[in-house]
Amino acid sequence: MKFTYRSGDKPLQGYVIERPLGHGGFGEVYQAVSEGGKQVALKLVQRFLEVELRGVQQCLNLKHENLVTVFDIRETDAEEHWIIMEYVTGKSLAAHVDANPTGMPIPEVLRWLSGVCRGVDHLHQAGLVHRDLKPSNVFDDGGVVKVGDYSLTKYITSSKRSAQTQSVG
Repeated sequence: MKFTYRSGDKPLQGYVIERPLGHGGFGEVYQAVSEGGKQVALKLVQRFLEVELRGVQQCLNLKHENLVTVFDIRETDAEEHWIIMEYVTGKSLAAHVDANPTGMPIPEVLRWLSGVCRGVDHLHQAGLVHRDLKPSNVFDDGGVVKVGDYSLTKYITSSKRSAQTQSVG
């Protein structure tokens, strides 16, 4: 995969890229460090800007142990849009599933499922639907399951939440 930035680059004031983490449907994600030494993940939004920003802005002030924390959204002088979020140290659920082709042990499945349910419940309590919940958007951070990637998250009004035939997610 070819990435826009390399280790040592400073595309966003106050942050230095350490390494690329991956590509997604909306852009590139990097591991970075702030000038103060805080490890973060930086997402360079390259496609579907309005959709990404709407979804992430709705999640900016959410705090829950089972959700990846979004710290800020910034635009550079070069008109690049960056999302600054918690850096998660572990692998995705997709990587764990791939590593266990005959199936994961039941206690491990229950740990993942419980964390996902708690994170999604917090989103729902805030009136939000994730809309892109899949194994590659769920992570293990030192034993804590975290739901991430809020690109497609959407606020559902109370009238739509009660109309089961009208809302999807």
